[in-house]
Amino acid sequence: MALANGTLSQKAFSDAAETFGYTYTDLSVTPSAVDHDTPLFEGSLGFQSLPCGISLCVSDLKSLCDSQHDGVVERSLTIAMVFGDGATDCQFGADGRLVIEANTASVVSVSDAARMAGRYRAGQRARCLLVRARPEDFADETIAEQIESSLKATSVAHLPMSHRSMLLADELAAPSAQGGVGRLLAESCALELFARALMATQARSWPRQDKLSGRDYAKMLLVRDRMLANPGDNFTLDDLAREAAVSVSVLKAKFPLAFGQSVFSFLRDARLYRARQGLEQEGWTVSEAAYFAGYRHQSNFSSAFRRKFGMPPRDAMTR
Repeated sequence: MALANGTLSQKAFSDAAETFGYTYTDLSVTPSAVDHDTPLFEGSLGFQSLPCGISLCVSDLKSLCDSQHDGVVERSLTIAMVFGDGATDCQFGADGRLVIEANTASVVSVSDAARMAGRYRAGQRARCLLVRARPEDFADETIAEQIESSLKATSVAHLPMSHRSMLLADELAAPSAQGGVGRLLAESCALELFARALMATQARSWPRQDKLSGRDYAKMLLVRDRMLANPGDNFTLDDLAREAAVSVSVLKAKFPLAFGQSVFSFLRDARLYRARQGLEQEGWTVSEAAYFAGYRHQSNFSSAFRRKFGMPPRDAMTR
């Protein structure tokens, strides 16, 4: 991994960001007398391009002064994570605010070049990991098509992080091995993490925020994230409506506006994706997957699985 340690000036930080697809249009610093060679951050900043097509950016930086960053991010699908006690807060697109709290993640889908702006306060420290993919970087056409399908709209979505996902992210942010073994570990962790992100994005439709107020959409996000975090729970409409502080009738009316399907249709899909993950990666039997997905009979589960993924569950066990 190409790594810079020490202090970063405005020019060095701008040049580094451009290697990761972010082009600055304006960078203002307080006090304004600071020039382009004055240190802006201190810490470490590293980049790595993996053979599979995924790119990584790992940073652990402390801001040395107040600064406002404006630029354009290129078309891509990116997982953004923050570790420790820090947080990031930036403006995405025309009017979207992206806040990534400590030990959480978001999936940023940019269908076309989009404006992104951020503000840093003197003394602020953040340890971040960015995992980026572009369709044109993948030789595997199937994966490229899946990424392409996730770029239909410019969106920001919270990505629920399981314990397993946090372990993968930690390995990428602080590698336990170097050299060839380190590169193999980085690629395997990045691929699994990105596969989980794709599964999460495909388990829902992109939000139709134009038909909802920002406040209503935020409430529907609470419901969606609760189901994605624990799809095997026995949810009821009453429980989920209470979670979002809305009535059941409001939940039934507004959830489809946000995600293109009813609450329980969304939950069925989320359970099927989780069942597929269990079959492919965790050694589940078809019976275990069917039970998790809420099917009493394996034949009904197999039919639903085939409709969703175009193959029987047993094929997933051998992939």
